Amino acid sequence: MTAFLTGLGGKIAERWLSLLLLLALLYGAAVLCAAWLPYENGLDKGLLADHAKDYLKTCNGRPYAVAVLVVLVLLAVAGLGVLARFAAILVGRACLGPWPRPLAPLTPRLTERRRRRVPNGLERYRPACPTAAADRVRLIDERLDAEYGLRAALLWPRLWLPLSPDVRAPIQASAQAYTAATALAGWGLLYLALGPFWWPSLLIGAAEYATAAVRLRSAIDVFAELVESAVDTHQPAPAAAFSLTLANGSITPAQGADVTDRLNKGA
Repeated sequence: MTAFLTGLGGKIAERWLSLLLLLALLYGAAVLCAAWLPYENGLDKGLLADHAKDYLKTCNGRPYAVAVLVVLVLLAVAGLGVLARFAAILVGRACLGPWPRPLAPLTPRLTERRRRRVPNGLERYRPACPTAAADRVRLIDERLDAEYGLRAALLWPRLWLPLSPDVRAPIQASAQAYTAATALAGWGLLYLALGPFWWPSLLIGAAEYATAAVRLRSAIDVFAELVESAVDTHQPAPAAAFSLTLANGSITPAQGADVTDRLNKGA
């Protein structure tokens, strides 16, 4: 399910070129502020205007300087876009895992800390991942297995294909919200990285990252609920595909286990 979520969101992210241009230009302006303004005078508009005027004077009568500036801006925008995308991927990896090898030793510690906060309940529903987002995606599989004997990772690609556009739309929207949240968090990290050189970027980065964290958790919750709802309400399709008889309109755990075994090709 993690691969499906990130894959669907990645396709949507390809449409955001115009927004990426704006975000990159804004970040570029922040970099200029960091380069031109002393740290203690990070909001000195007069000093910033003086630096801008001086630079424009150097370009006056030098068309090649303007051309070089345009090329540099385009290269900077492209570079910032790649950097922000990489930061967004890191955020998504941190939220949903698996974590890279240098951080892998932290996984059991953080998981155990989260488990101590939930001392009671069925073992399969207790935290088993270092983040709440990863656990919510994991619970899709656990809940469907407990109710129907189905494994979401195996069933979902087969169920997704015949779904109508009306059913797909909100699921795609939740994936888009997840991608937007990771992108916002990525920009937040870039602004935080600029903080040691321009203090206002610390405030901008912290605000962006905090907002992204709330939106990301909400998007994951909505995505998980919609996926479970789709399985709950569209069981006749897999039942017909595997010649199952639905006694009460739902696949039984025994039938689900048989479907899972067949989808897994006996592996």
